Amino acid sequence: MILDSNKIGCLAEYKFIVKCMELGYIVSKPTLDSSKYDAIIDNGERLVKVQIKSRTKMMPKSKTASPQITLTGSKIYVKDDFDYYALYIIDSDEWFVIPNGDLISFVFTESNQKKYSTFAFR
Repeated sequence: MILDSNKIGCLAEYKFIVKCMELGYIVSKPTLDSSKYDAIIDNGERLVKVQIKSRTKMMPKSKTASPQITLTGSKIYVKDDFDYYALYIIDSDEWFVIPNGDLISFVFTESNQKKYSTFAFR
């Protein structure tokens, strides 16, 4: 099945919501599509806003560099808009949760995958 980018994004959002529910989190979704975050996670201590992104497999930057994904935000996002990015790698069906440190761009490589391969929202 061929999906356009909007359908891929929606699919990633629903996969994320299901994954969080499987882990025991309470999940809410904003009613407006124009929200700067895609989901709200209740981790038992606080509410966490999450912006969900999806990408295909990691591609090498060059023949000698490790595979990477560049996660690029937008100047319309600021640190207070959401707390985490949830990055879904479509080809490997993997999730990575990355704190939003007011990122404009973030290079996600094989070497920093383990650091972000957790659903521990703090």
